[in-house]
Amino acid sequence: KIVVNAIANDEHVFRNTEPKSGLRKAKFDEVIFSDHRILQTTTYYYAFVGAGFCQDAVSNPYDYISFATIVDAATCADTCSNCPGQNQAGVVLRGFSYRSDTHACTCSIENGATLTGTECTGPDESGYDDSLAGTGEIVNFSPVANSECWKVADPEPPSSQPSSMPSDVPSMEPSSQ
Repeated sequence: KIVVNAIANDEHVFRNTEPKSGLRKAKFDEVIFSDHRILQTTTYYYAFVGAGFCQDAVSNPYDYISFATIVDAATCADTCSNCPGQNQAGVVLRGFSYRSDTHACTCSIENGATLTGTECTGPDESGYDDSLAGTGEIVNFSPVANSECWKVADPEPPSSQPSSMPSDVPSMEPSSQ
């Protein structure tokens, strides 16, 4: 399977995303659609919000589960998609913040869950906080150096570019946009 990995200056970069045998790690791609950056894991699409920590519509930070020693934003996306992204203990994943200078990954979750610290276990889990007020979709960010805020996005990323693999048979009518 070949997918578009990046679109910039009308250039398409293709990458084979077939997993190598024996590897268990989720595959992910960063795809740029016009001015929109999208990260894709096997279970979620994430849209880039801004350089900082994620916040809701009234600038509240979200409850979170955090992980240390995460090497990059793509690995943070994969980590959050696995836990808390699988609805552990009723937790709703809203997105994540990644800080490259400290390698910290903070999975932003909907306010209202009572966390015990056992929802996600593993050597990289570094803490949690369920006392914050963030609710709903991530729409803001608090500027923080070396940080990125990504929100859970619709499964179909926006595209203003033509298909990288057009159909063999042209349609008789143009699509409505």
